[in-house]
Amino acid sequence: PAAGTFTEGPETILDERESGGNLIIELTRAVVFSGTYTGAGQAHQRIVIHKDGSANVHMTITFSGLACGQPAELEFLVVGQVTFDQNFMGDIAGTYTVIDSGASDARTLRGRGEFEGLAGIGGAYQGQAHCD
Repeated sequence: PAAGTFTEGPETILDERESGGNLIIELTRAVVFSGTYTGAGQAHQRIVIHKDGSANVHMTITFSGLACGQPAELEFLVVGQVTFDQNFMGDIAGTYTVIDSGASDARTLRGRGEFEGLAGIGGAYQGQAHCD
């Protein structure tokens, strides 16, 4: 099993544009993990806020730290949905896949699971880790 928490740092907006009534925001931010994955990563996020107010997030997090207590260089592939309130704060929930981004060309599955929290702040994750 895998479980822990994550905290998101302030974002740096790289691009913000409108397309077909949707707002598309591309940004980066630091993410700190604790638990099964302990360390830090750099997130590259693409958020699409639709005309109806719903939002989808796709991100890749380049992680360096410990996984299952062993040094690891990993990549988190994250897909989520955000539900915003009237103050533009939002609950976020979704899934993640973890792959080994080490020196070899082979990309090995290292884990997967679900997460939930507050967009731009942090939350918790749980799932399965492949500890070799």
